Amino acid sequence: MVPLLKVAGIKAYGRQGLIDLMEAWGQPRFRAGQIEKWLYYNIAKSFDDMTNLPASLRARLSDELILPYPKIIRRDISTDGTRKYILALADDAYIEAVGLPSGNKLTVCISTQAGCAMGCGFCATGMEGFTRSLAPGEIVDQVTLVAAD
Repeated sequence: MVPLLKVAGIKAYGRQGLIDLMEAWGQPRFRAGQIEKWLYYNIAKSFDDMTNLPASLRARLSDELILPYPKIIRRDISTDGTRKYILALADDAYIEAVGLPSGNKLTVCISTQAGCAMGCGFCATGMEGFTRSLAPGEIVDQVTLVAAD
């Protein structure tokens, strides 16, 4: 099994993990908050997007970590506007997400795991077997992707 840090990159770190990483790299603690804001509020797709970070830090982030974002493999839209997505993660694991619009609101059904250990014969995900649990950033990415679409 591939280590989570390898497939989730910087999104495998929580807040404290980002603080610890910045301190280990000799950066001020507040850089962790800036990075977190870029990841989860501004939805940066590249370290180069993080323009309030020093160029040297952006370069190191690019050299040592990945900044993955799921890729839409398939999107089905029903007559009521519900959208079902098949998404590919950085390690080519596939997950599903669903967007359910209701007036000016959106409910998003997300995956927390790639694959499923249940093995139900009627479910394509279950028939693939369990691959791994998702990193928090991979879970958040589903919500931001569906909301942006």
